[in-house]
Amino acid sequence: MQAKLAVIPGWALHFDEISNNVFNVRLIDKHGRQASSTEAGFENALAKAEEYAYGLEMSINNYPNRFLFDYFLLKLGTAVTYKGGSVAYGSWAIATEGKQLLLEGKDDLFVAKKWSAENQEWTVESIIEVPKLTFMEFKKLVSFLTP
Repeated sequence: MQAKLAVIPGWALHFDEISNNVFNVRLIDKHGRQASSTEAGFENALAKAEEYAYGLEMSINNYPNRFLFDYFLLKLGTAVTYKGGSVAYGSWAIATEGKQLLLEGKDDLFVAKKWSAENQEWTVESIIEVPKLTFMEFKKLVSFLTP
């Protein structure tokens, strides 16, 4: 079965229940590359397939900045209060309530910041090199930005 659910930018979701509560989830991109997982529980299978698709995307994409921008927007949804920058040139910013994530394309760095009401300034919470952004680090940044 194919679903319209957006899980990861540029990848289509297909799944089948192959046994009672055992799902085969396949994510397929426009080039036909697949990331799949068969697990007990739909959420488990989907999470594993998503992790595999992320790994494929990051390993084959020489300039993942646009992909990452779209992926953060997809995951954060309506929590985003600002999005901008020059995505085409690789630098961008996404903000949620009191938090922001900057991608400094020139230096290939993610900078996560939090607003300090006490000091009236942005404080750096973490800095991560884009090539070292694992799926777990991506999820941590999404959690950080989620209000």
